[in-house]
Amino acid sequence: DYTADGTEFDASAYDQCDLGVLYATIGNDGFETLTLGGQEFELGTTEVTWIATDGTGNTAQCVTVIEVVDNTNPEMTCMNWADTTDASDNTCGTNVDYMVSASDNCNVNTMGSSPASGSFFDVGTTTVTAWAIDDAGNSDTCYFEVPVVDGTDPTLVCSDITVGLDVSGNASITPQMVATATDNCGEITGLTLSDNAFDCDDIESGTAEGTVDVVVTATDAAGNTSTCEVTVTVQDYAEGWEFVFCPADVETDNGGNPTLCSADVTLPQPQIQAGCSDVLTLDYSDASRDDGEDYDAPYPVGSTTVTWTYSSG
Repeated sequence: DYTADGTEFDASAYDQCDLGVLYATIGNDGFETLTLGGQEFELGTTEVTWIATDGTGNTAQCVTVIEVVDNTNPEMTCMNWADTTDASDNTCGTNVDYMVSASDNCNVNTMGSSPASGSFFDVGTTTVTAWAIDDAGNSDTCYFEVPVVDGTDPTLVCSDITVGLDVSGNASITPQMVATATDNCGEITGLTLSDNAFDCDDIESGTAEGTVDVVVTATDAAGNTSTCEVTVTVQDYAEGWEFVFCPADVETDNGGNPTLCSADVTLPQPQIQAGCSDVLTLDYSDASRDDGEDYDAPYPVGSTTVTWTYSSG
């Protein structure tokens, strides 16, 4: 509504003799008044008929059309979203309910927001836009942010494993050999082991194996972690002795002595090892020549093959 201020809408009249009275009739209800000051006019158009009468009963009239329009925007009220919302366990986001309101000097015709209340909000910060429109087409808009964080730990599935040491007494594993990790937001940024290398120190004394407890840790993009423990059974090398050093081929001559058709040769002694056992250096008695001679006998001109043989029995 609009309230007329003083005589801003009042008419005036003149008569050459005697002006009797000037009054107004408002609208169709016949309400009569000498002034429009203080009168309330509703939204829309109101006709006011002014009638002037002089002392002899002569009359004249005119019409004032008063149109009240709504130029006032609605007032939106958006939430001050102070809390952080956690994503659901199995999704990378959550459905968020919120409230917005609007008031208007006349009437709010339409309200809306995007994303709508109850919508699925992804992990991260989403800006909500809310608006209101009144009957006159005036509008107002407000904004607020809804943060959604990933507070769900990764899902980790682990299994025990058995590894065998190699001939040098070493073995290793990777995280993928003992664990699989998944996450509600899809990204695993880290999969680590508390220990991934094993050696003879992990073999229990007097046995051919030992066990090591290893902690697996999975980390997602939000820094959430999950852990599990697996048992790694470490077994000693089981395929027998292997050479860890064998002398290379040797080429020599008789030292320039024209009377000799042979040469004395001393070969380095080979070394063997089986897993976590000590390194064993072979004795010359373990060598045999293909010409049937003793190991330390002179070697004739030509090629002689020396075979080293070790038997643990």
